[in-house]
Amino acid sequence: MEQTSTQALVTRKPFQWHRGRTNWLLACLISTIAVVFLGYHMAQRLSAYNQDSGRELYVFQPITAREFLWNDTNVSFTDETDADGADVVVLQYGDDSIRLRSGLRSLPNAVPGLQRHESWLKVLRFAPRKGLSIEDFQAALDAGEADERLAVIVRLQRPGVDQDSFGQVMRSDWRFLFVELLPEGGFTEETLRFPESERSFNRRINRARRADEPMPERRADELVFGTWQFDASLMVMPKSGPPAPQFGRGAMDALGWTLPVATLLFFVMAISLAMAFAPERADPETVATDES
Repeated sequence: MEQTSTQALVTRKPFQWHRGRTNWLLACLISTIAVVFLGYHMAQRLSAYNQDSGRELYVFQPITAREFLWNDTNVSFTDETDADGADVVVLQYGDDSIRLRSGLRSLPNAVPGLQRHESWLKVLRFAPRKGLSIEDFQAALDAGEADERLAVIVRLQRPGVDQDSFGQVMRSDWRFLFVELLPEGGFTEETLRFPESERSFNRRINRARRADEPMPERRADELVFGTWQFDASLMVMPKSGPPAPQFGRGAMDALGWTLPVATLLFFVMAISLAMAFAPERADPETVATDES
């Protein structure tokens, strides 16, 4: 009984390095190098696609000062409180003003500048990059040749929702107010909603098919991936809920053969590494011989 129990427990050989493990490790190394090379090649393809696709890329610079000049016009932000106790920021741009209210709480008064309202308000100076390198883009900014714009983004909270619980995750309730300061003076205002998820949109399509109704379309007031409004809104969204990037078929097609090959090589790399260090089972007959 003792010998049988010992044979049942001894199922693995002591770890030893041999030629088979070397071959597996070599396969892992080669596939790793190939994955790195293809990753670089994929990044180059995506960069070329973004430059040729017509999508504009923007560079944003947050402003936290409460007073500054824009287009040689004074811009200022002052705090007020509504009758119901809600925080309000009054934007003054030359002779024009607008009251910005979110419904979300701000930080205590001791917090300096506009950082007090950073959970729901951002002032962003931005400009299209236009395919320039970072160095060339910065040079264009310094020379005043970039098409600079200034906007205030406010995340609006539905009344009655606790901003620390459901307000953090109820993305369908999120609205964003975009106030752009115009060079000639005055503002443009636009309110957009968080984009409907693909799952929710597909459910509406399926319901319409079952009911033999016209196919639904996406709401006209949704944030659209690739616009400056989409990128700017990310800066006032809770960390729990930014939307996933929506890569169109064009971007996927731009990767071509590199995507499936890189995916296959990644699995080869993982399997090879596991096999190189995998324990080896002992032959029961060998164990019996050793025990005897």
